[in-house]
Amino acid sequence: MKVVHIRLNETINGESDFYFGSLRAIYDVIPQDKVGITYGSLTNALRGKSEYRNKKCIIKVGVLRQHPQVNNR
Repeated sequence: MKVVHIRLNETINGESDFYFGSLRAIYDVIPQDKVGITYGSLTNALRGKSEYRNKKCIIKVGVLRQHPQVNNR
């Protein structure tokens, strides 16, 4: 499962770190002017990379690791 972490230089309601399941979900919570890049440009900037930085934020894309579930039947 993918996880997207965004750290804003300017807080929103006292928060600067946010975690999402997709890049698109960022824009449902954080206004584009606070992110400093459009969704389309962000997807292009991250192509083949796992991190994007600008003067307003740092965005990192990684894999959410979970403990494997055990079937106890």
